[in-house]
Amino acid sequence: MLTGLAACGMDACGDSPITLSGALRSGSVEVQDAGTAYRFLLARVASEPGFVGDVIPSAQLSRRPIQLLIAALQAQGAYIRAAEDGFYVEGTRLSGGILSVDAGISSQFISALLMVAPSYRQDLHLRLTGKAVSLPYIAMTIALMKQCGVVVDEVEDGFVVASGQSYLVPDVLWAEPDYSSAAYFWALGALIPCTVETTSQRGRFLPSSSLHPDAGFLALMAAMGAEVHKTSQGIMVTKKYLAGINVDMGSMPDQVPTLAVLALCASCPTVIRGIAHLRHKESDRIEALVTELSALGADISYTRGTLKIHPLAAVPAPTLLHVHNDHRLAMAFGVLAARYPQISIDNRECVQKSYPGFWREMNRIH
Repeated sequence: MLTGLAACGMDACGDSPITLSGALRSGSVEVQDAGTAYRFLLARVASEPGFVGDVIPSAQLSRRPIQLLIAALQAQGAYIRAAEDGFYVEGTRLSGGILSVDAGISSQFISALLMVAPSYRQDLHLRLTGKAVSLPYIAMTIALMKQCGVVVDEVEDGFVVASGQSYLVPDVLWAEPDYSSAAYFWALGALIPCTVETTSQRGRFLPSSSLHPDAGFLALMAAMGAEVHKTSQGIMVTKKYLAGINVDMGSMPDQVPTLAVLALCASCPTVIRGIAHLRHKESDRIEALVTELSALGADISYTRGTLKIHPLAAVPAPTLLHVHNDHRLAMAFGVLAARYPQISIDNRECVQKSYPGFWREMNRIH
């Protein structure tokens, strides 16, 4: 994301905090494997009058859904056409109005349209069709927009954003801690004889008050039997016992592989519902989980949006698990390998996408 903004003329630097300044101009944006940057930047540059340039995904990312977002932007007057390795964009002020979007593929399409809506010529009435997925991420987007002075009204069939609103960015804009990454270490604490504590450098590690859906993974682990304790700095998880659960993970898709790993070590089967949209992630996560966990000897099956996983009947033999260039699979399988060191993982480097220090932290703990 930072590289893409810099390519468009902004001064974007730092890690925590990140500092942004300058104005968006024309440029060629290579988003590599970053699906979020792809969807958000495409909407941003398409709605910027005078922008001219390309948005270029990696070969893997180019296979992930984007056409619904492009169609929605084009319906508002955006000029986006396919190029040899991505999309050529000429930015313009978009029209707004009434727009219907299928919300059953990715919440990122909705967030992308909402964030640029204040610049539209008229109010945007965004109607959501289909069975919406990952709604908490849309709530996070709306909350951050509110921090910057932009109001999004929720209506019966979707959202309304008044045009002409201005972003009034505060000196410091707080983002939620990365509970998605923390969840792997919560799971690790439930599987190995070592208490694991996750903390925040800035003392804002408060999963109980978070809008982030993956903060809810703590409750699932407690329901399975892991010991979960709040401390003054964060969360401690300790191994106790694990029982299978029956849960809808439609709003927590990134942690389905993590829950699947825990399910292998539980005392009874686990049923994971509402996850058909996992076929559209970095990999087809449903097929990948069935294939790779079956290779370990697991009894795992998928039918009509529901994954059923039985506990391992025996200690797995030495096995190489393939992560399908998917960072979420790599980190979840890494947790399982901490429990069963005879398991090895290919393409460990794909965690660079979201958590470059993951393996270093894993090696430090166990």
